[in-house]
Amino acid sequence: MVRTLTRDNVAAYLVDRGAIPRDGSPRVLDVSRTHRVFRVAAEPTALFVKQVSTTFASHHEACRREASLYFLAAHDETLRRLTPRLAHHEPRRGVLVTEEKPGAVSFAKYAIEEGRAPEKFEERLAYAIARHHSRSIDPPVLREAGFDATRRCPVVLTLGHARGEIWVRFGPVGPQVAAMLRRRPRLARMFNDVQNDWRCDALVHGDLGFENIILHPRSAASPFLYFVDWEMAHLGDAAWDLATILRPALTATMAGRELEAEFGALRAFAPPAPDVAPGSRFWRTYARARGWDRARADAALQRVVRLAGIQIAWSTIERSRRSPNFDPGAIHAVEAALDVALEPGAAMRTFQRD
Repeated sequence: MVRTLTRDNVAAYLVDRGAIPRDGSPRVLDVSRTHRVFRVAAEPTALFVKQVSTTFASHHEACRREASLYFLAAHDETLRRLTPRLAHHEPRRGVLVTEEKPGAVSFAKYAIEEGRAPEKFEERLAYAIARHHSRSIDPPVLREAGFDATRRCPVVLTLGHARGEIWVRFGPVGPQVAAMLRRRPRLARMFNDVQNDWRCDALVHGDLGFENIILHPRSAASPFLYFVDWEMAHLGDAAWDLATILRPALTATMAGRELEAEFGALRAFAPPAPDVAPGSRFWRTYARARGWDRARADAALQRVVRLAGIQIAWSTIERSRRSPNFDPGAIHAVEAALDVALEPGAAMRTFQRD
């Protein structure tokens, strides 16, 4: 009995469950990171296979929640257009199999190889996200699927009143960040204000980095793009997804403060050039699709930029956690990002250009 999937046995596992033909010649690519992950190409389909690689209950729950979202998508046209098709789910082994569309490629890979974004990418992405964020939320259905409307805000927003022992867990940079918050009480108050303003107005993806935005050839039968890796999906604040999308363009404006062009991925991930990141065209299209006037759009953008600054700071802290030594550049990066979160006005102009 197969318990742990490997590059050598994953094809046989899929054959046994009728996911791919027995007489095919599948090509298997191991793309594992946190979990065991394989891409299996077997004509006429290509499958993305993920198996939880830990015994943590939270990881298995995330796998079940992601599968539940794909079940929901089968009966919801707006959501279905944004997700892959669920091909197989085996909760006991923590296995999730989704079907990739032929010719699909991540936006990150496309931008690296082509050196540009596809035509009208920002506008298409904005319309897709706006449609999704505008959909009505049916709490009973979502709660039944494992999405709790009372879910707390991201842990990073609680750091304004985190105790000293919490910061020690973040490695050498942790105490330095704690000292910065004590030295600058406005930052701690800003964290508290953002936490208190957290909303529950959308089904949030939670990790819309560019490796999770998938492009595929346009056809009458399929949309231009969709999103993968919904394991962090939750009922939460739509501004959180928007902040993730606009974060790379915001980071690019902070050059000179020892910040890398950051796309929400690990250091090993080679990001595309910052000038392909969605910016003002994305924001104008999104606001228009939501039917917002200028005042409402500006108020929403202020929240999004503030959250993006906090995300950049959090990403830097998380990367520093894996470093055995204190990196002075990391604390400068955190401080620069939090300066943007504290005073988002200047950064907002990046996304308000005509």
